[in-house]
Amino acid sequence: MRTLFLLVALGGCATTKDWAVAGGSRADGVVELSHQSWMLQTAHEDEAHGAGLANFTCSEWGYAGARPSGGETEICNKETPLGQCIGWLVTRKYKCLGSPVQESTTQ
Repeated sequence: MRTLFLLVALGGCATTKDWAVAGGSRADGVVELSHQSWMLQTAHEDEAHGAGLANFTCSEWGYAGARPSGGETEICNKETPLGQCIGWLVTRKYKCLGSPVQESTTQ
């Protein structure tokens, strides 16, 4: 009975997930953002934060901005001893817009 209560109580936990830059390529104009998601957790992804972070990263690379590209992937990265997945790394790709501004090489 205690276990059932705990599962019901935890099942209602909601949290906002902020994205973090996890990879990408300036040359390819791709930014990868990720966050961790856990079993029994209702995750609300902060879309504005993700878009802002991708836009900032692309602009730092000399691009005009960014847009989501390719959807999301979820990879299990935490399992119980019995092999049940309880944690996932969620990754979303963004494509940088425009062409990167070339750095000046004048001396």
